[in-house]
Amino acid sequence: MGKLIVKAYTWFWRDFLMRRETFTDQFRRMAKAHPKIFWSMTGVITMSALGGFAFMIWFVIHILEGL
Repeated sequence: MGKLIVKAYTWFWRDFLMRRETFTDQFRRMAKAHPKIFWSMTGVITMSALGGFAFMIWFVIHILEGL
């Protein structure tokens, strides 16, 4: 299963996005160069995604209660 994930990840960044390096290498450099900006943006993106997901769960439950 791990090899399948590695192949999918490699295909995505090398063939689909046509990048020379993986996102992991780029993110490591960004985290070392600008740790405060990197981690604060990571937190903002994560909290926004979780907030949107929580809203959708509430919304679906709210709609189902009316049925």
